Amino acid sequence: MQTRADNKPSVVSDLICEGEWRADLLSSHFLDWEVEEILKIPIARYGGEDVWTWHFTKNGEFSVRSAYHVELKASLESRASSSGAENSTVWNRLWKANIPPKIKLFGWRVLHESIAVRSSLSMRGMSVDSTCPCCGTEPETILHSLFLCQEARLV
Repeated sequence: MQTRADNKPSVVSDLICEGEWRADLLSSHFLDWEVEEILKIPIARYGGEDVWTWHFTKNGEFSVRSAYHVELKASLESRASSSGAENSTVWNRLWKANIPPKIKLFGWRVLHESIAVRSSLSMRGMSVDSTCPCCGTEPETILHSLFLCQEARLV
């Protein structure tokens, strides 16, 4: 066993004996919750050199492109789930509804607040008056445009 001057293990293999974690040594150097997590790590039963792999690609090699795709997917998933579990029935009802796909897509854009109404354009830095062009009394938001504006409701 390789140890430093202070008798602490210097490499992971010092914490393993005969293919098993040395729980006694782990508990003397780590907190209880850390020992529990370490004991969950399987130890390889065959010899071989450790290698770095990127499990997001089939060949295990990292690329900026693969990292971009991982981040993009995570971003899209977090946006889709940002509506919360309580609204998952809204998503299910929308996608399973017996309506034309273009209406489903419009509903998806409404729920993601990606309809180009004046207030969202203003928030994105465009210099537009955010007042509703139909009624002129309130800011033009998606909610206002679709449900609250008395003038738009007539259309």
